[in-house]
Amino acid sequence: MQKILIVDDEINNLRVITNLILAVREKSEIYQTANSHDAIWKATEKEPDLILLDWSMPDLTCIELINRFKTTVETQNTPIIILTDAHILPVEIEEALQAGAVDYLTKPIDEMELLARVNAGLKLSRLYQAIRKSEAAIQRQRIQLEELSREQNYLLAIVSHDLRSPLNKALGLLQFLPLDGTLNDAQRTDMEMIANVLEDGRKLIDDILTINAKEADMEKIKFQNIDLVDWLKDMVADFVPSAEKKNIQLHLETPETCPLQSNRENLTRILDNLLSNALKFSYPNRNIYITLQIHTENIQLSVRDEGQGISENDQKLMFRKFQKLQAKPTGGESSTGLGLSIIKTLVNQLQGEIAVQSEVGKGTNFVITLPAHVEFD
Repeated sequence: MQKILIVDDEINNLRVITNLILAVREKSEIYQTANSHDAIWKATEKEPDLILLDWSMPDLTCIELINRFKTTVETQNTPIIILTDAHILPVEIEEALQAGAVDYLTKPIDEMELLARVNAGLKLSRLYQAIRKSEAAIQRQRIQLEELSREQNYLLAIVSHDLRSPLNKALGLLQFLPLDGTLNDAQRTDMEMIANVLEDGRKLIDDILTINAKEADMEKIKFQNIDLVDWLKDMVADFVPSAEKKNIQLHLETPETCPLQSNRENLTRILDNLLSNALKFSYPNRNIYITLQIHTENIQLSVRDEGQGISENDQKLMFRKFQKLQAKPTGGESSTGLGLSIIKTLVNQLQGEIAVQSEVGKGTNFVITLPAHVEFD
Protein backbone atom coordinates (compact mmCIF):
# COMPACT_ATOMS: atom_id res chain seq x y z
CA MET A 1 0.00 0.00 0.00
CA GLN A 2 1.45 3.35 -1.07
CA LYS A 3 1.19 6.37 1.22
CA ILE A 4 0.37 9.91 0.11
CA LEU A 5 0.67 13.06 2.25
CA ILE A 6 -1.51 16.04 1.20
CA VAL A 7 -0.52 19.43 2.63
CA ASP A 8 -2.97 22.32 2.04
CA ASP A 9 -4.25 25.06 4.34
CA GLU A 10 -7.75 24.83 2.82
CA ILE A 11 -9.74 21.96 4.33
CA ASN A 12 -12.01 21.71 1.27
CA ASN A 13 -8.99 21.16 -0.99
CA LEU A 14 -7.79 18.35 1.27
CA ARG A 15 -11.20 16.67 1.07
CA VAL A 16 -11.56 17.03 -2.72
CA ILE A 17 -8.05 15.81 -3.54
CA THR A 18 -8.37 12.87 -1.16
CA ASN A 19 -11.67 11.76 -2.65
CA LEU A 20 -10.35 12.03 -6.21
CA ILE A 21 -7.37 9.84 -5.42
CA LEU A 22 -9.31 7.24 -3.41
CA ALA A 23 -11.87 6.94 -6.19
CA VAL A 24 -9.26 5.23 -8.39
CA ARG A 25 -6.66 4.16 -5.81
CA GLU A 26 -8.79 2.63 -3.06
CA LYS A 27 -5.87 0.96 -1.33
CA SER A 28 -3.84 4.14 -1.03
CA GLU A 29 -3.15 5.40 2.48
CA ILE A 30 -3.87 9.14 2.59
CA TYR A 31 -2.62 11.56 5.27
CA GLN A 32 -3.91 15.14 5.44
CA THR A 33 -2.75 18.28 7.20
CA ALA A 34 -3.40 22.02 6.97
CA ASN A 35 -0.41 22.92 9.13
CA SER A 36 3.22 23.13 7.94
CA HIS A 37 4.80 21.92 11.19
CA ASP A 38 2.32 19.06 11.40
CA ALA A 39 3.25 18.22 7.79
CA ILE A 40 6.91 17.90 8.77
CA TRP A 41 5.99 15.63 11.69
CA LYS A 42 3.65 13.46 9.60
CA ALA A 43 6.22 13.15 6.80
CA THR A 44 8.89 12.02 9.26
CA GLU A 45 6.56 9.68 11.10
CA LYS A 46 4.68 8.11 8.16
CA GLU A 47 7.43 8.27 5.46
CA PRO A 48 4.98 8.84 2.55
CA ASP A 49 5.72 7.69 -0.99
CA LEU A 50 4.44 11.00 -2.42
CA ILE A 51 3.82 14.51 -1.06
CA LEU A 52 1.27 16.94 -2.55
CA LEU A 53 2.26 20.37 -1.23
CA ASP A 54 0.28 23.62 -1.52
CA TRP A 55 2.35 26.62 -2.61
CA SER A 56 0.66 29.09 -0.23
CA MET A 57 1.08 27.73 3.29
CA PRO A 58 0.66 30.38 6.01
CA ASP A 59 3.39 29.53 8.54
CA LEU A 60 6.26 28.20 6.39
CA THR A 61 6.78 28.95 2.71
CA CYS A 62 6.63 26.21 0.14
CA ILE A 63 10.39 26.48 -0.50
CA GLU A 64 11.11 26.23 3.24
CA LEU A 65 8.98 23.10 3.47
CA ILE A 66 10.67 21.51 0.46
CA ASN A 67 14.06 22.22 2.03
CA ARG A 68 12.93 20.62 5.29
CA PHE A 69 11.66 17.53 3.47
CA LYS A 70 14.85 17.23 1.40
CA THR A 71 17.13 17.52 4.44
CA THR A 72 15.24 14.90 6.44
CA VAL A 73 16.42 11.33 6.02
CA GLU A 74 12.92 9.85 5.91
CA THR A 75 11.74 12.13 3.06
CA GLN A 76 14.88 13.21 1.22
CA ASN A 77 13.99 11.00 -1.75
CA THR A 78 10.21 11.41 -1.61
CA PRO A 79 8.75 12.98 -4.80
CA ILE A 80 7.00 16.31 -4.14
CA ILE A 81 4.29 17.77 -6.39
CA ILE A 82 3.44 21.46 -5.89
CA LEU A 83 -0.20 22.66 -5.92
CA THR A 84 -0.18 26.25 -7.23
CA ASP A 85 -2.59 29.07 -7.94
CA ALA A 86 -2.88 30.57 -11.41
CA HIS A 87 -1.16 33.81 -10.31
CA ILE A 88 2.10 32.03 -9.39
CA LEU A 89 4.96 33.28 -11.56
CA PRO A 90 7.01 30.86 -13.68
CA VAL A 91 10.16 31.94 -11.83
CA GLU A 92 8.57 30.84 -8.54
CA ILE A 93 7.67 27.44 -9.99
CA GLU A 94 11.24 27.13 -11.26
CA GLU A 95 12.52 27.91 -7.75
CA ALA A 96 10.38 25.11 -6.31
CA LEU A 97 11.60 22.65 -8.92
CA GLN A 98 15.21 23.58 -8.23
CA ALA A 99 14.60 23.13 -4.51
CA GLY A 100 13.55 19.53 -5.12
CA ALA A 101 9.95 19.34 -6.31
CA VAL A 102 9.41 17.01 -9.28
CA ASP A 103 6.21 18.50 -10.75
CA TYR A 104 3.39 21.01 -10.19
CA LEU A 105 -0.39 21.29 -10.68
CA THR A 106 -2.35 24.51 -11.15
CA LYS A 107 -5.63 25.10 -9.28
CA PRO A 108 -8.47 24.55 -9.90
CA ILE A 109 -7.19 21.01 -10.22
CA ASP A 110 -8.30 18.91 -13.14
CA GLU A 111 -9.26 15.39 -12.06
CA MET A 112 -7.55 13.53 -14.90
CA GLU A 113 -4.40 15.65 -14.65
CA LEU A 114 -4.23 15.09 -10.90
CA LEU A 115 -4.49 11.31 -11.23
CA ALA A 116 -1.92 11.23 -14.03
CA ARG A 117 0.59 13.28 -11.99
CA VAL A 118 -0.05 11.19 -8.85
CA ASN A 119 0.50 7.95 -10.78
CA ALA A 120 3.73 9.34 -12.27
CA GLY A 121 4.89 10.51 -8.85
CA LEU A 122 4.23 7.10 -7.25
CA LYS A 123 6.07 5.32 -10.08
CA LEU A 124 9.01 7.64 -9.50
CA SER A 125 8.85 6.85 -5.79
CA ARG A 126 8.99 3.09 -6.51
CA LEU A 127 11.97 3.70 -8.75
CA TYR A 128 13.75 5.66 -6.00
CA GLN A 129 13.05 2.85 -3.54
CA ALA A 130 14.44 0.25 -5.94
CA ILE A 131 17.56 2.38 -6.47
CA ARG A 132 18.04 2.76 -2.70
CA LYS A 133 17.73 -0.99 -2.21
CA SER A 134 20.24 -1.61 -4.99
CA GLU A 135 22.64 0.96 -3.55
CA ALA A 136 22.34 -0.60 -0.11
CA ALA A 137 22.99 -4.06 -1.54
CA ILE A 138 25.99 -2.79 -3.52
CA GLN A 139 27.35 -1.07 -0.41
CA ARG A 140 27.01 -4.29 1.61
CA GLN A 141 28.75 -6.25 -1.13
CA ARG A 142 31.52 -3.66 -1.34
CA ILE A 143 32.12 -3.84 2.40
CA GLN A 144 32.15 -7.64 2.26
CA LEU A 145 34.59 -7.64 -0.67
CA GLU A 146 36.87 -5.16 1.08
CA GLU A 147 36.88 -7.29 4.22
CA LEU A 148 37.55 -10.43 2.19
CA SER A 149 40.38 -8.67 0.35
CA ARG A 150 41.95 -7.57 3.64
CA GLU A 151 41.72 -11.08 5.03
CA GLN A 152 43.24 -12.59 1.87
CA ASN A 153 46.09 -10.07 1.81
CA TYR A 154 46.78 -10.62 5.50
CA LEU A 155 46.77 -14.40 5.10
CA LEU A 156 48.91 -14.15 1.98
CA ALA A 157 51.46 -11.97 3.74
CA ILE A 158 51.71 -14.39 6.66
CA VAL A 159 52.07 -17.45 4.43
CA SER A 160 54.61 -15.72 2.20
CA HIS A 161 56.75 -14.60 5.11
CA ASP A 162 56.60 -18.02 6.75
CA LEU A 163 57.58 -19.71 3.48
CA ARG A 164 60.41 -17.32 2.66
CA SER A 165 62.24 -17.96 5.94
CA PRO A 166 62.78 -21.75 5.45
CA LEU A 167 63.71 -21.19 1.79
CA ASN A 168 66.39 -18.71 2.80
CA LYS A 169 67.70 -21.16 5.41
CA ALA A 170 67.79 -23.98 2.86
CA LEU A 171 69.73 -21.80 0.40
CA GLY A 172 72.17 -20.89 3.15
CA LEU A 173 72.72 -24.51 4.17
CA LEU A 174 73.16 -25.51 0.54
CA GLN A 175 76.20 -23.25 0.25
CA PHE A 176 77.96 -25.13 3.03
CA LEU A 177 77.63 -28.60 1.48
CA PRO A 178 80.83 -28.36 -0.61
CA LEU A 179 82.75 -27.65 2.60
CA ASP A 180 82.04 -31.19 3.85
CA GLY A 181 84.02 -32.79 1.05
CA THR A 182 84.58 -32.96 -2.68
CA LEU A 183 81.46 -33.25 -4.81
CA ASN A 184 81.33 -35.15 -8.07
CA ASP A 185 79.75 -33.74 -11.21
CA ALA A 186 76.37 -35.37 -10.62
CA GLN A 187 76.20 -33.99 -7.10
CA ARG A 188 77.12 -30.50 -8.28
CA THR A 189 74.37 -30.71 -10.90
CA ASP A 190 71.87 -31.81 -8.26
CA MET A 191 72.96 -28.93 -6.02
CA GLU A 192 72.49 -26.43 -8.81
CA MET A 193 69.02 -27.79 -9.53
CA ILE A 194 68.07 -27.58 -5.83
CA ALA A 195 69.44 -24.05 -5.62
CA ASN A 196 67.47 -23.02 -8.72
CA VAL A 197 64.25 -24.48 -7.34
CA LEU A 198 64.73 -22.71 -4.01
CA GLU A 199 65.58 -19.46 -5.76
CA ASP A 200 62.50 -19.75 -7.96
CA GLY A 201 60.36 -20.26 -4.86
CA ARG A 202 61.87 -17.24 -3.18
CA LYS A 203 61.34 -15.16 -6.33
CA LEU A 204 57.66 -16.15 -6.42
CA ILE A 205 57.21 -15.16 -2.79
CA ASP A 206 58.97 -11.84 -3.37
CA ASP A 207 56.68 -11.15 -6.35
CA ILE A 208 53.58 -11.96 -4.32
CA LEU A 209 54.67 -9.69 -1.48
CA THR A 210 55.61 -6.92 -3.91
CA ILE A 211 52.34 -6.77 -5.80
CA ASN A 212 50.23 -6.97 -2.64
CA ALA A 213 52.27 -4.26 -0.94
CA LYS A 214 52.18 -1.99 -3.99
CA GLU A 215 48.44 -2.40 -4.52
CA ALA A 216 47.85 -1.58 -0.84
CA ASP A 217 50.04 1.55 -0.99
CA MET A 218 48.79 3.16 -4.21
CA GLU A 219 48.58 6.59 -2.55
CA LYS A 220 51.90 6.41 -0.66
CA ILE A 221 54.28 6.58 -3.61
CA LYS A 222 57.06 9.17 -3.17
CA PHE A 223 58.67 10.98 -6.10
CA GLN A 224 62.24 12.26 -6.27
CA ASN A 225 64.60 13.71 -8.88
CA ILE A 226 66.33 11.02 -10.96
CA ASP A 227 68.68 11.17 -13.94
CA LEU A 228 67.24 8.39 -16.06
CA VAL A 229 70.34 8.10 -18.26
CA ASP A 230 72.72 7.31 -15.38
CA TRP A 231 70.16 5.01 -13.78
CA LEU A 232 69.50 3.21 -17.07
CA LYS A 233 73.20 2.63 -17.81
CA ASP A 234 73.69 1.04 -14.37
CA MET A 235 70.62 -1.16 -14.80
CA VAL A 236 71.61 -2.44 -18.25
CA ALA A 237 75.18 -3.13 -17.08
CA ASP A 238 73.81 -5.48 -14.41
CA PHE A 239 72.15 -7.60 -17.12
CA VAL A 240 75.22 -7.98 -19.35
CA PRO A 241 76.40 -11.25 -17.69
CA SER A 242 72.95 -12.85 -18.10
CA ALA A 243 72.80 -11.71 -21.73
CA GLU A 244 76.25 -13.10 -22.46
CA LYS A 245 75.18 -16.56 -21.31
CA LYS A 246 72.71 -16.66 -24.23
CA ASN A 247 74.95 -14.61 -26.54
CA ILE A 248 72.36 -11.84 -26.65
CA GLN A 249 73.49 -8.31 -27.43
CA LEU A 250 72.08 -5.42 -25.37
CA HIS A 251 71.78 -2.12 -27.27
CA LEU A 252 71.21 1.07 -25.26
CA GLU A 253 70.13 4.34 -26.88
CA THR A 254 69.62 7.43 -24.71
CA PRO A 255 69.98 11.20 -24.81
CA GLU A 256 72.91 12.76 -22.94
CA THR A 257 70.79 13.41 -19.88
CA CYS A 258 67.17 12.92 -18.86
CA PRO A 259 66.10 14.36 -15.48
CA LEU A 260 62.74 13.08 -14.22
CA GLN A 261 60.62 13.29 -11.10
CA SER A 262 59.75 9.66 -10.35
CA ASN A 263 60.29 6.78 -7.94
CA ARG A 264 63.58 4.90 -8.26
CA GLU A 265 62.33 1.70 -6.61
CA ASN A 266 59.40 1.38 -8.99
CA LEU A 267 61.49 2.20 -12.05
CA THR A 268 64.09 -0.38 -11.07
CA ARG A 269 61.50 -3.10 -10.57
CA ILE A 270 59.81 -2.23 -13.88
CA LEU A 271 62.99 -2.39 -15.94
CA ASP A 272 64.23 -5.45 -14.06
CA ASN A 273 61.08 -7.33 -15.04
CA LEU A 274 61.12 -6.08 -18.63
CA LEU A 275 64.76 -7.00 -19.23
CA SER A 276 64.40 -10.32 -17.41
CA ASN A 277 61.44 -11.24 -19.62
CA ALA A 278 63.21 -10.09 -22.78
CA LEU A 279 66.18 -12.33 -21.99
CA LYS A 280 64.03 -15.18 -20.74
CA PHE A 281 61.84 -15.42 -23.84
CA SER A 282 64.52 -14.65 -26.45
CA TYR A 283 66.48 -17.30 -28.29
CA PRO A 284 70.31 -17.16 -28.21
CA ASN A 285 72.21 -14.96 -30.65
CA ARG A 286 69.52 -12.28 -30.77
CA ASN A 287 69.33 -8.59 -29.82
CA ILE A 288 67.53 -6.51 -27.21
CA TYR A 289 67.12 -2.77 -27.71
CA ILE A 290 66.60 -0.39 -24.76
CA THR A 291 65.61 3.10 -25.88
CA LEU A 292 64.93 6.27 -23.91
CA GLN A 293 63.22 9.20 -25.66
CA ILE A 294 62.27 12.66 -24.40
CA HIS A 295 59.09 14.32 -25.69
CA THR A 296 57.40 17.59 -24.77
CA GLU A 297 54.80 16.13 -22.44
CA ASN A 298 56.26 12.74 -21.61
CA ILE A 299 59.24 10.41 -21.55
CA GLN A 300 59.17 6.99 -23.21
CA LEU A 301 61.23 3.99 -22.22
CA SER A 302 61.02 0.97 -24.50
CA VAL A 303 62.44 -2.55 -24.34
CA ARG A 304 62.29 -4.39 -27.67
CA ASP A 305 63.39 -7.98 -28.20
CA GLU A 306 63.59 -10.36 -31.12
CA GLY A 307 61.98 -13.21 -29.22
CA GLN A 308 58.91 -15.37 -29.65
CA GLY A 309 56.36 -12.57 -29.58
CA ILE A 310 52.97 -12.54 -27.86
CA SER A 311 49.76 -13.68 -29.55
CA GLU A 312 46.77 -11.32 -29.79
CA ASN A 313 44.81 -13.49 -27.35
CA ASP A 314 47.66 -13.47 -24.80
CA GLN A 315 47.96 -9.69 -25.12
CA LYS A 316 44.43 -9.43 -23.69
CA LEU A 317 45.41 -11.54 -20.66
CA MET A 318 49.03 -10.59 -20.08
CA PHE A 319 48.58 -8.13 -17.19
CA ARG A 320 46.47 -10.47 -15.05
CA LYS A 321 47.94 -12.00 -11.91
CA PHE A 322 49.40 -15.51 -12.27
CA GLN A 323 48.58 -15.51 -15.98
CA LYS A 324 50.82 -17.94 -17.85
CA LEU A 325 51.13 -17.12 -21.54
CA GLN A 326 51.77 -19.41 -24.50
CA ALA A 327 55.39 -18.32 -24.96
CA LYS A 328 57.87 -20.40 -22.94
CA PRO A 329 61.31 -19.45 -21.59
CA THR A 330 64.01 -20.53 -24.05
CA GLY A 331 66.67 -21.49 -21.52
CA GLY A 332 64.72 -23.46 -18.94
CA GLU A 333 64.06 -20.35 -16.83
CA SER A 334 61.05 -20.21 -14.54
CA SER A 335 58.11 -17.81 -14.70
CA THR A 336 55.74 -16.87 -11.87
CA GLY A 337 53.13 -15.18 -14.05
CA LEU A 338 53.32 -12.08 -11.86
CA GLY A 339 55.98 -10.02 -13.63
CA LEU A 340 53.72 -8.15 -16.05
CA SER A 341 51.04 -7.67 -13.40
CA ILE A 342 53.66 -6.08 -11.14
CA ILE A 343 54.85 -3.84 -13.99
CA LYS A 344 51.29 -2.65 -14.65
CA THR A 345 50.75 -1.80 -10.97
CA LEU A 346 54.07 0.04 -10.68
CA VAL A 347 53.51 2.02 -13.89
CA ASN A 348 50.08 3.11 -12.64
CA GLN A 349 51.68 4.34 -9.44
CA LEU A 350 54.04 6.48 -11.50
CA GLN A 351 51.04 8.05 -13.29
CA GLY A 352 52.21 6.42 -16.50
CA GLU A 353 50.99 3.99 -19.13
CA ILE A 354 52.31 0.75 -20.60
CA ALA A 355 51.74 -0.38 -24.18
CA VAL A 356 52.88 -3.45 -26.11
CA GLN A 357 53.44 -4.11 -29.80
CA SER A 358 54.15 -7.70 -30.61
CA GLU A 359 54.07 -10.18 -33.46
CA VAL A 360 54.46 -13.91 -32.99
CA GLY A 361 57.84 -15.06 -34.23
CA LYS A 362 59.25 -11.55 -34.61
CA GLY A 363 59.49 -10.14 -31.10
CA THR A 364 57.90 -7.77 -28.61
CA ASN A 365 58.25 -4.10 -27.78
CA PHE A 366 57.09 -2.81 -24.39
CA VAL A 367 56.75 0.97 -24.18
CA ILE A 368 56.49 2.76 -20.83
CA THR A 369 55.20 6.33 -21.09
CA LEU A 370 55.78 8.56 -18.05
CA PRO A 371 54.66 12.19 -17.57
CA ALA A 372 57.55 14.62 -17.94
CA HIS A 373 56.33 16.66 -14.98
CA VAL A 374 54.55 15.44 -11.85
CA GLU A 375 53.76 17.04 -8.54
CA PHE A 376 55.41 15.37 -5.58
CA ASP A 377 56.02 16.08 -1.89
